[in-house]
Amino acid sequence: MTTESAEKVPEKTTEAPAEHRTLGRDFGRRLLTALIGGPLIIWIIYTGAPFFAIAVLLVAALAAYEMNNIVRPGHFGIAMLEVMTFATIAAVMLQAPLVLLTAIIVTVAIGIVESLMMEESKLRYFWRNWVFLIAGGLYVGLPMALLLVIRDYPDGRWWVGVLFAANWATDGFALIGGRLFGRTKLAPQISPGKTVEGVRVGVLAGVLIGMAVGVLLLKLAPLPVFIASAVVALLTVVGDLLESWLKRTFQVKDSGAILPGHGGILDRIDGLLLATPGLFIVLLFFGIW
Repeated sequence: MTTESAEKVPEKTTEAPAEHRTLGRDFGRRLLTALIGGPLIIWIIYTGAPFFAIAVLLVAALAAYEMNNIVRPGHFGIAMLEVMTFATIAAVMLQAPLVLLTAIIVTVAIGIVESLMMEESKLRYFWRNWVFLIAGGLYVGLPMALLLVIRDYPDGRWWVGVLFAANWATDGFALIGGRLFGRTKLAPQISPGKTVEGVRVGVLAGVLIGMAVGVLLLKLAPLPVFIASAVVALLTVVGDLLESWLKRTFQVKDSGAILPGHGGILDRIDGLLLATPGLFIVLLFFGIW
């Protein structure tokens, strides 16, 4: 009679070890920047004029400068991008579209003059970049102008607070959710780091925190706050993708390096550049003026 005396040796597994996920080495810098800058921004929003207007115009100027670094539209580009940005703000604030039309005509005229001094082989890219210059002025200027308009609404400081709360929450939790749980790429050709899971976490957080701030803290009407928070959260994601597409088109990694862990001003406000017009439309729809 034979017996099996040897113990069975465990088979070697071929499964890969569980992936160790972290928030990334830059997360500490991001968090520190937010902890320093966040309270200052909240104070500026609450205080209003003149500090809010000065802050918005300064951000617009820096964002236009960084937009120029991305697009690089010729020797006169930086000046004309600033002109286009502030002409857009002035046109909205003064309700004077002729200001913007004049700026566009002058910009195109300067572009034509500069193109006459260039080699023919460079003209294709020059005009592509010059078109982005005009679009860039609108892209930065219009949301900054609407931010000033919304702040002047009755209860405008509270709605700007909802805007920033939902935007910050979406941005921050999309990053955290993506780094901890992200597996499915959202738009790999545009922004390889963004994931579907991160976006879901970010949008959910944006809506919930926007609601908490707007309804529980600021005592605003629940339905407009819910719609506004959802619109801001979704457009924050789209705005982030839009700037990523812009940088990929011009083969630029970051728009700047002024904010540790965040990149440039444009990298930080990319979501706001679409979310602010979205909030403005929601407020118009609900007759909040």
